Amino acid sequence: MRTQKIQGAATTSYILGAGGNTEVVVTGSTALTYNFFAGPENVGQAKRSGGTLTRYYYLKDHIGDIRATLTTTGTVDAYNDYYPYGQLMDGRSQTGSADPRYKYTGKERDVETNYDYFGARYYDCRIGRWLAVDPLAEKYASLSPFNYADNNPIRSIDPDGAGILDIVAGVANGLAKSATPYEGKSIESYGGDKHDYAVGNVIGDVVGMVAGGVEMGAGAGMAGGGSALSLTGLGAPVGIPLAGAGVLVAGVGAVTTGVATANAMADYSNVKDHSSVGEGKKFTQSQKEKFRDANKQANGGELKSDISGETLEEPQQHQKGVKPPENEAHVDHKKPKSKGGSNSSSNAQVISRKENLQKSNN
Repeated sequence: MRTQKIQGAATTSYILGAGGNTEVVVTGSTALTYNFFAGPENVGQAKRSGGTLTRYYYLKDHIGDIRATLTTTGTVDAYNDYYPYGQLMDGRSQTGSADPRYKYTGKERDVETNYDYFGARYYDCRIGRWLAVDPLAEKYASLSPFNYADNNPIRSIDPDGAGILDIVAGVANGLAKSATPYEGKSIESYGGDKHDYAVGNVIGDVVGMVAGGVEMGAGAGMAGGGSALSLTGLGAPVGIPLAGAGVLVAGVGAVTTGVATANAMADYSNVKDHSSVGEGKKFTQSQKEKFRDANKQANGGELKSDISGETLEEPQQHQKGVKPPENEAHVDHKKPKSKGGSNSSSNAQVISRKENLQKSNN
């Protein structure tokens, strides 16, 4: 983590907290910005200029972009609209009195270079690429070491430049658990990032209140009007909403009375890659068994589709004249073999036979 930045005659100093968060930013000798945190998440700032200290609070979307900065009275001081990879939209951003340095996923954007500082690496939002090799490149063998968030910035983030988090998967699981006691996994058994899980529970609580406090019990869930949940708000050019709570996600899955469908993908990163991993290669039988085992571990002992959350059946030896069940578990490539997809753990997904056939026909 950096502690000082020098640009010409200007010096910016950073005072870090115990968790590595930038607690105070000192510009020159008088202007100071104090950052407020909830765990690792920056939620606001207090800016001192001379003898005056003014507080501001952030409204963020589901990946942590600071979309609006509010005063203590709720007045909008500044706002930003972003392209998916973080570049600001022309004519759709405004700075105010608050310190404007924090933007995409809440990270500091250097005015001198327009690069975002994440901790492990610098990121260029104009090209959607890191400026240094991924320190965990061996974990993502099928991806370029310069790619950002698995090339899916709407769904995933990279909090410090050294690891991808699937926000939608975590939020979907937390939302399902909040919607009904019979869906979703506990935080102890959830295989994804615990921060994502916590965000999901917050979203579930908010949606529960919006739905009118629908009681949660046997057979009761969260009423969403029988349609896909899609909460939007001010300034959502890429489908990312704003709301008073600061975090809401659009289109996670269908939420209907008594049922919450969550397509939380299992985490296969702990499955060690086979020595023959390479582009355009099939998964070995041993790999498939390990991925199915990891899927069951992440789903409380059941096989579930990483796409739809449907319960799957273990694959059986096929018999002539007998059609396999549509929910038979298939281990498939996220990036197709025909397009250079590898047989690495980062490119694996467990889906149903029907979903695999539909994917092949598209």
